[in-house]
Amino acid sequence: MNFDIPYGKEKISVSIPDKNIIEFKCADSPAVKPGPEIEIIKDALSSCISSKKLSEEAYHKENACILVSDITRPCPSYKFLPFIIEELKKAEVKNIKVIFGLGIHRTHTYEEQLKLAGPKAAAECQLVDFDKNRCRLIGTTSFGTPVEIFEEVVDSDFIIATGNIEYH
Repeated sequence: MNFDIPYGKEKISVSIPDKNIIEFKCADSPAVKPGPEIEIIKDALSSCISSKKLSEEAYHKENACILVSDITRPCPSYKFLPFIIEELKKAEVKNIKVIFGLGIHRTHTYEEQLKLAGPKAAAECQLVDFDKNRCRLIGTTSFGTPVEIFEEVVDSDFIIATGNIEYH
């Protein structure tokens, strides 16, 4: 059986003998209708599950942050950020930050931030890389483990987390 496996921006072709394949499953979601990406994104933002629309949830908040993946993840934030930002603007949110979740990865160049967030986010929001030296203790777990959160997130009164689920 032949497979094309996504790898970065390319695909790697792999051939595995049928005798070595016990079972093959393909993830599929019947809830998502095929169509143009922009329409799917708009539909998702206007048809929220068990919550108000984003613009209603964020209404009159002062500081919002949108958490996005870093350059090591294949999440196309630049495609959906303009629509999230539009919803936050409708809600009259004054300050919007896009925060890149670096974990232990290196910081981004401005060009990488622009590539990840897109021109609308770069023009209308502050782009911020996570910095482990700017975390604040917010409490401890029941086991006594300290819990620290990036101060830019702690100082926000509305937080949106985005990302993708991937095998690794």
